Amino acid sequence: MAVMEVRKKHCWERAEADMWQENSFVAFGGDVSPQPTERATLDREHYCGKATMQKEFDTVWTKAWLIAGIERDLEEPGDFITFDIAHESILITRTEDGGLSAVYNVCQHRGNRLHIQPYGSVARAHTCPYHGWSYGLDGTLLNVPDRDRFSPGVDCAAKSLKSVNVGTSNGLIWVNLAVDPLPLEDFLGSLVGELMPYRLEAMHVVREQTCELDANWKTVIDNFAEVYHVDFIHAQHASFVNCRDARVDLFPYGHTVFRVDGYVVNPRYPVPDEPPPILSGALQALGLDPGDFHGRVDEIRRAAQVQKRKLGARAGFDYSALTDDQVSDIWQYNLFPNTIMTVKPEEVWIMRQRPHPTDPQKCFFDKITLAMPVRQSDDETSLVLIGDVEAAKAMKSGQRPEREVFTQADVTNGSMSMTETVDQDIFYLPYMQAGMNSAGFDEAVLSDDENRIRHFHDWLATWMAGQIPRPS
Repeated sequence: MAVMEVRKKHCWERAEADMWQENSFVAFGGDVSPQPTERATLDREHYCGKATMQKEFDTVWTKAWLIAGIERDLEEPGDFITFDIAHESILITRTEDGGLSAVYNVCQHRGNRLHIQPYGSVARAHTCPYHGWSYGLDGTLLNVPDRDRFSPGVDCAAKSLKSVNVGTSNGLIWVNLAVDPLPLEDFLGSLVGELMPYRLEAMHVVREQTCELDANWKTVIDNFAEVYHVDFIHAQHASFVNCRDARVDLFPYGHTVFRVDGYVVNPRYPVPDEPPPILSGALQALGLDPGDFHGRVDEIRRAAQVQKRKLGARAGFDYSALTDDQVSDIWQYNLFPNTIMTVKPEEVWIMRQRPHPTDPQKCFFDKITLAMPVRQSDDETSLVLIGDVEAAKAMKSGQRPEREVFTQADVTNGSMSMTETVDQDIFYLPYMQAGMNSAGFDEAVLSDDENRIRHFHDWLATWMAGQIPRPS
């Protein structure tokens, strides 16, 4: 179905109403303020300029912690992943002692990439395919073919792979290219504890996609940092989530959290007597009768919370550490600088924007879908709770899916999909980027309900000014 047709499919008459987002600055508990010290100008240079692109690399991509991958992909010694950011490539390996090694993915002989695949496994060493130099799992240079032909010799210690900082949190692998980075636990603060009840470390990768977009990485971030556009290009959302009354938390270093009630209708529209079709389908999937909620649509969310806990116990999904809100709602964590995590108890989307190596008008948009493993004795209930057809296929196959790589044209022509909602966003992003190149565009104007965009860009400006505070 074409993107524009999807817009019209779910619409009903809109009632005029104000949006009521709650915006709160939240500290991590130390002496680092959640309020940035710089003010960004959201002009053409900010989104399109090569000078800005280079400064971002020097002050953000090489200084901030970045999600590089999923820890479950590195279960055994020799398992590795590669992570590309701008023109750099990082190789992360599970070592023989169970730790992680992160190094620049470049042979010290003449600069060849050691691995070009996104993940894989080696027995005991990484071997350069060009000339056969081999390195231990920790990056130590082990062997140089015809070593005696190098005058005055090769110092293996000096020519080992160059390391970068690596850490883990909630099942995710993080890297930092700085010499003396802010500690990961300080960078994430209380968000570590917030994410812990979702048990990301127990989830499996069920889909991985990369789409090359004709848009700056920040243009994509902005799209996922506001819901002002939802009524206009995601009209279907009005019938199952309440974006109007979302709660927004603004954290130090540029992180934000957006908490949206699920199993409800958007109060910007008249509340119907009967559950709308999408909500009716969700009720039926949980084994509830939509007819029981005639005139009681506002009671569906609580009923879904109770029913999901019952089904979760049967399917082996542990909801005990989750609040009722977390069981029914969709919480989105925007982790500075470039990751958006849409979190549900059964499934998590990790959406990551990576800058193009040379062109500020392009970026790579990654979407990694994680899902709780299915209990084979009651896989039908498990899959109902996950609610994702592709996840169902991956879970039943028991295989980690290959990464799908495609362009935005593949999405807009319908040959590839990143889900209905994301497809709708992708349709508009290149037009947004094109408009910001125009002489007719001066500077973005933001509403109070686009405060996450302002928070992100002001913290970006703070990072670019080198003004990143450390806890005392």
